[in-house]
Amino acid sequence: AAKTPETTKLNSESDPPIFNSFVERGNLDFVEELWIILRKSVTSYQDVRDSLKLVIDALRYGDIKPWIHRDSSSSLSKLILQSYHQQIGHVSLSGATPITML
Repeated sequence: AAKTPETTKLNSESDPPIFNSFVERGNLDFVEELWIILRKSVTSYQDVRDSLKLVIDALRYGDIKPWIHRDSSSSLSKLILQSYHQQIGHVSLSGATPITML
C-alpha cells in the first residue's frame, strides 16, 4: 500500500526532528529519499558504502536520472548533477566519505 502523508507522519512520531522536517515537507528529492531508506535499512558502514556504490554506478552508466532540489548541496547531489552531463569521475568510498556524501 502506498504511504500517504498521514501514515508517514504517524510512523515518524518517534523519529528525530531532522527526519520529521523531511516528512513534513513532502517533496523529497532523490538524496532525501535515499537517506530515509538507508537509515531504516542499513546496519553497518559497509551497507552504506555498498548502497552508495550501487547508486554511483547507476549514475555513471545512466541507469538512473534522479531529481534533486536545485539548492541541494550534499556531495551526492553534486555527483547527480555531474551525471546529467556524463561527467562522473572516480569516487572514493573510503573513510568517512560514504557518511558525509548524504
